[in-house]
Amino acid sequence: MERDKEREVTHSREGGFTLPELLVVILIMAIFLLAVGRMVSDGARSSSASYGAVKVQEAGNEAVATITRQLRGAVSLSPDSGSRYVLFALDSDGDGNLEAAAFGAEGGWLRKGLSGLGEDPVMEDWIEGCTDFVFRYYTYNPATGRLEELAPGSAAWAGGGHLEVRKIEVRLTLARGALGGVEVSRDFSGSVSLRNRLEELF
Repeated sequence: MERDKEREVTHSREGGFTLPELLVVILIMAIFLLAVGRMVSDGARSSSASYGAVKVQEAGNEAVATITRQLRGAVSLSPDSGSRYVLFALDSDGDGNLEAAAFGAEGGWLRKGLSGLGEDPVMEDWIEGCTDFVFRYYTYNPATGRLEELAPGSAAWAGGGHLEVRKIEVRLTLARGALGGVEVSRDFSGSVSLRNRLEELF
């Protein structure tokens, strides 16, 4: 009889898990799955942020290179240029025909335009995600032998100072949203010394 009881006890132990044991296993599996899900989510967010950073870097480098390259060839600077918009004349093709070019920002877009001289450039959206865009202008002061900043709209600017500009600095900020709400934002800057003496063409 004792053997029968031992068999029953052994048989019941071999029959499966108890309810507390099952709950512990389920809890461990749930924690494991949550950890794996979190790792996958973090990896995707990091990858998206890296991709966004690369795209922002490429766009910012292209913008600064294009703007400074075109400004370097300016032959005239419009008095309507300001701290957030520049309008200038250049021979972009090297064929002797002058064109009007402009850069500005509006509605989160970096914008550019090109037209015949005497016409207003038709501005088009160029690079998305522009949150800040600023130009600074400098003239050469022979008395001090230094470059001095000239503020657009000032009396000196209105009195023809815009034609004495020798250097222009540009600064812009680009931002791009990434997966999971991560925003990638970068500042870019460049400066250019004008190679031509400016004429009154506007």
